Amino acid sequence: MANLSREWELDQAGAAGMLGCDTNTLNAIVAGDQRVEDERMRERLGTVLEIRATLDALFRDLDTEKAWLREGHDALDGRTPLQLITEGGDAALAKAAAFVWHIANPGGS
Repeated sequence: MANLSREWELDQAGAAGMLGCDTNTLNAIVAGDQRVEDERMRERLGTVLEIRATLDALFRDLDTEKAWLREGHDALDGRTPLQLITEGGDAALAKAAAFVWHIANPGGS
């Protein structure tokens, strides 16, 4: 999780939002004082890791991936995928994941 935060250049609030927790909980997890035991956080983390793996396979370049994550898209009402992942709650994360899947699998069902 910390690696992904660094790769995507997320600040502490963004990394906490990605997990759906507050920054105190994030700090405890990163420090090893707390495990990700909350089922919702585990599901969010799994979804984010799937998004990361899909984007890595699609772009094969971290800088391109980061730039794409920060671009607004009409299909996301002008928001960026990263905004949905870090700020939008569970439904927004699901929307971002579906959008990434659609981009990686055009014409797929």
